[in-house]
Parts: sequence; C-alpha cells; structure tokens
Amino acid sequence: MEVIEKEIGAAARNISPRAPEIIVMRVKPDQIGLVIGGGGKTINGIKDATKVDDITIEDDGSVFITGKNGTAQKAREMIEAIVKEYKAGEIYDGKSRD
Repeated sequence: MEVIEKEIGAAARNISPRAPEIIVMRVKPDQIGLVIGGGGKTINGIKDATKVDDITIEDDGSVFITGKNGTAQKAREMIEAIVKEYKAGEIYDGKSRD
C-alpha cells in the first residue's frame, strides 16, 4: 500500500474530459412529475439543451445524470431550478422583460 500511495500520492481532482461523469441527486418524489414533464417533454428538453448522455429518475426521487465535459453539471443546475422551493425572506435580483 505504501508503494501505491507513494506513486499516486492523491486521487485526481478532475477526471478526463473524455470520461463520463455521473452525478447523483435527489428530488422529492412529488417533484418527479415536474422534472419529467408531460410526455417527457421537460426531461427531454434538458437532455437536448445540455447534450447530457442520460438522465434516469427512480421512484424514490433519486436522479442519476451521466455526461461529459460539464454537461452533467448543467443538467443538474436545470433540474435544481425546476424543483427550487422559494422561502419567505429570500431576496433575488431580477430583470424586467421590457
């Protein structure tokens, strides 16, 4: 083990851009329908927009996102925005549509 630790030192901070990245997140089971959308429209839109390899949602709210070159993280951010629950007292900056 000492020889291995000496040669490797520490785990790589970033994986190769060619290697798939798997992100696991959870949504509330009652939010699954929001993420999937009618006929899969929302989830397919996320896949198309991010070019992620795959998004799988389990019945318990587990979400598995597989992608490369940051696509999985972009898909995660889109899903988080969909299921975001706003709380009283939070302050946000916004722009007018004018």
